[in-house]
Amino acid sequence: MQAPFLHSGATTRHLMQDVLLALAPTCLASVARHGSSALLLLVATGVSACLVNGLLTRRATPDGSVLITATVAALMLPAGGPWWLGVVAGAVAIVVGRWAFGGLGYNLFNPAALSRAWLMAIFPAEMFTWGPRFVDGVSQASPLFKPGPATAAPSLELLWGGWSCTLAEAAPWTVVLGGGYLVARRVADWRIPLTYLLTTATMAALLEPGARMAGHPSWVGTDPLRHVVVGGTLMGAFFLMTDPVTAPFTPLGRVLGTSLAATLAMLIRFHTHLPDGTALAVLVANASAPLLDRWALRLRAETGWRTRP
Repeated sequence: MQAPFLHSGATTRHLMQDVLLALAPTCLASVARHGSSALLLLVATGVSACLVNGLLTRRATPDGSVLITATVAALMLPAGGPWWLGVVAGAVAIVVGRWAFGGLGYNLFNPAALSRAWLMAIFPAEMFTWGPRFVDGVSQASPLFKPGPATAAPSLELLWGGWSCTLAEAAPWTVVLGGGYLVARRVADWRIPLTYLLTTATMAALLEPGARMAGHPSWVGTDPLRHVVVGGTLMGAFFLMTDPVTAPFTPLGRVLGTSLAATLAMLIRFHTHLPDGTALAVLVANASAPLLDRWALRLRAETGWRTRP
């Protein structure tokens, strides 16, 4: 075929390198704050995912997607968790998250989010009862831990990482830094993180705090910025919902799916016993992606409505 095709020069390998580079600051921050326990979790998850993938594909060298899946799965593990939790997380992410659906590119659900959901169901004690922890010599629990700390934490302290439950919460600003890099490189669709964060803040402002938060300290529900910073919100916005395989492919479908995920995550925080529902909400949005794309395409066909990709 001969035609004046335009090509950006980007390849799958370059895209994977960009994602790994975006995750690097958060990994370094988690090791700097939590020390050898964080490093052990990151290494255990990565080695487990690579070994399992190698056994399934019979390839000695893993591709970048395996390292991305393992890193995201590890960053959603509790800081101070046992090393074997990383081994299980990496194996589940590859076997259940990817190869159960036919391999790379065929998975319906985000493998890292699915891995966390499985661990929450199988090992609830290891996933939910690690707080309070000693961070910078001070005993602290995540603001989303039930029951959480009674004293309100400044929003800037939360963004800097003064309160940490998962590895990714060691320094939330690094997640924003890495996510911003992906948006600037056009690896991630800017609509997704923007919609996720705006929906989270809106739901935090609309939902009533206090007793309806089912165990959260009341001060958590008084500031939308806190809900944007704490928990898995930033990871969900920049690294889970932006997965090109499991996200809707239409612009409207992405906005609808991201709004659905953020709304469900906030409802789980406010009305269930779980401290954070980001992973579960992302899985529901993943399952809804084909339907949302169908609605978007039907709307475009019936109204002639267009959006830029």
